[in-house]
This record gives sequence, C-alpha cells and structure tokens, in this order.
Amino acid sequence: MIGLIPAAGLGTRLAELTKDTPKELLPVGGKPIIEHVLDQFKEAGVSKIFVILGAGKSAIMEHLGNGSKFGLEIGYLFQEEKNGLAKAIYTGKEFIQEDFAVVLGDNLLFPKPLLKDVVAEHANGSDVTLVGHEVDDPTRFGVIESIEGKVTGLEEKPAEPKTKNAIVGMYVFKPSIFDAIERTEPGAKGEYQITDSIKLMLNEGKSIRVVKHEGKWYDIGTKESYTAANTELEAKNG
Repeated sequence: MIGLIPAAGLGTRLAELTKDTPKELLPVGGKPIIEHVLDQFKEAGVSKIFVILGAGKSAIMEHLGNGSKFGLEIGYLFQEEKNGLAKAIYTGKEFIQEDFAVVLGDNLLFPKPLLKDVVAEHANGSDVTLVGHEVDDPTRFGVIESIEGKVTGLEEKPAEPKTKNAIVGMYVFKPSIFDAIERTEPGAKGEYQITDSIKLMLNEGKSIRVVKHEGKWYDIGTKESYTAANTELEAKNG
C-alpha cells in the first residue's frame, strides 16, 4: 500500500505562526505535525509515501528529504492550483496502481494506531474506507450517514446535516477513485471536493465503509486547534 499526504494548503488562518513556517512543520508535542502523520503510516505498515506540495512549501521537502531518516521512502508531487482535495489526490494517479491511504498533513488523530485499523477494515473488500468523528457543528464538514459501518449517504457541508458524523482527514481508496475524481464537478468556489467523488462511487453501488473514531481529532487550521493539540500532548507526556 502507498501513502499520500496532502500538504499544499497555505495555513492563512494561523496568521503569523505560518509566516515563515508551513503549518505542517509547526511543532506539536516536540515534533512537527507532519512527523505525527508519518507515525500513522509507519504503524500501519505503509513505507512508501508521496507528499503533495503547493507553492511556498519547499521547506517540507528540505525537512523530510527522501524519508530515510524516518525509515520511510518519501517522494513529492505538486498541486499547482488551489483547487481542492480531490485534485490534490489526483496528482498521484500516474504513480499509483494499488490501494492507497491518505492522511491530511495538518490533521492529528489520537490514538495513533487508527490508520492501522482503517487499513484492516479496508482489506475486507471496501472500495473506499472513511473515518467518522462526532462533531458539534457538522455544517463545516463532509457528513456521513451509515448503518453498521456501511455508508448510506454523504453530503459536503450541508445546511441541515442528517447526522453529526463528520469525515476526518484519513481515507483508504482503491485506484478507482481516480476515475470518480475525473467525473467530479467543481463546487461553488471552483474546488473539487473528495466527498463529491466518493458520493459518485456510492451512488454507483460501490462499497463505502466508515470506521468510527472516538479519540481526539485536531484539524490544525486555527490558533485554537493548534494550542489544543499541544495541550493534549503535554498532558499525555506529562
């Protein structure tokens, strides 16, 4: 299995924290966020990883190198336009002919063996395996409807959510997702949402499963979430 880490976002909501440092390199618990993401892949037995970079992200390449210091093989892909997660994932099309895992480069999930569990669930025959997490405000996320782990409905940032089960930034896909991305229409802001691509597959009868996450999830997009993630790890390590 191959890993993908989308890390092309600019982190503008973190203001001065990302003025000189990509958000993926901000330290949490004594090491950069993206190294915590690498830990997820290592624990899941995924050793070949592509990091997807955008403009101004060369510092990530310099920090990670070829991955050898982490016991991994790391390569790089480039998303020239800021046009959504689906298009970021699509940059891997010509390099991936097998099932692959995606973990966003600014997402922290605890306990860390979560990806290992998602990969195991995916091996039961899923076309796509998602991670769901209960949130207070599901209107900000892709929302999942499911019955006993089988996804029955998906909606990106719905005005009237049917559940509070949000899609976390961790996925496992069969390569057929690339065909679905090719057929995905852009949203209102011109961005291609991976939720819409997965929904196409769901509507075509593909097997979409969800693993429920009951630990901690930090989407490092704001100062508040960054501070909370550091507080969490300080408590664990203290």
